[in-house]
Amino acid sequence: MRNNIDELFGKNKLPEYISVVSASQCARIKIENIECIEQEGRKLHIITAEKDYAFYENMNTVIRSLAGRAFFRPMKGLIVNMDQIKDITGCNVNFYSGQCVAMGKNSISKMRAEYKRYLMKYPPYSLWEPAARVAEVDINNYDAVKWNEDKEKKGKKTIRD
Repeated sequence: MRNNIDELFGKNKLPEYISVVSASQCARIKIENIECIEQEGRKLHIITAEKDYAFYENMNTVIRSLAGRAFFRPMKGLIVNMDQIKDITGCNVNFYSGQCVAMGKNSISKMRAEYKRYLMKYPPYSLWEPAARVAEVDINNYDAVKWNEDKEKKGKKTIRD
């Protein structure tokens, strides 16, 4: 009963927004629009395609809001949204908005390995590919069987002969 009430009121749902409150600005940022979050001392910068939001907050507090999504923390002061990455070239992570983040050798190797793992969820590497191949084989077998049956009816040689 308790779970049904929580689901009804959205308590088990992931948050859609992060609130940014500072002396100069107040904003509500949609989590899916975040490209990366950088830490500069005690200040966090939430970077989206449109704007850089700066405010004082602990990185670990923000991480809780990002749980269950495609965010990765390659180093202590940076969190990257995998959904927003266009590509990784050299030591740079390039986003669809045109922005890029430079990383050191060790961090970029961790980032590249995690991004490869992330990309394996999408075609042509996803789990649907083997199923598609099986379906193609079955269709081809069906055509060969049907062709053999047609030839047997007519009394001609078949593939099995």
